[in-house]
Amino acid sequence: MPEPHHDFDPLDPGRIDIESRQELHYWSEEFHCSEARLLAAVGRVGNHVAAVRAYLGAHHRAASHKRNGEGEGEGQGDSDGERTTGGRADRDKPTSS
Repeated sequence: MPEPHHDFDPLDPGRIDIESRQELHYWSEEFHCSEARLLAAVGRVGNHVAAVRAYLGAHHRAASHKRNGEGEGEGQGDSDGERTTGGRADRDKPTSS
């Protein structure tokens, strides 16, 4: 099935203007996500389209792995990409000298 035709093109195709309802709708369709998820992604990585695309893609792949039972257990990354061991982020571990 072909992509729906957009009657709207963003003023700056490299940036997402979260103040514009039209852009929120446009980009949420482009990324196949809800406007709330798009806003969360922009809040996390900024409004650059490439960064948002990478963030949403990485989180989509991580969610797919979790649903399929992959990526569980010690030493796996959490949703923010930090390595964890036994439920604690490695960054919280004391370092030995």
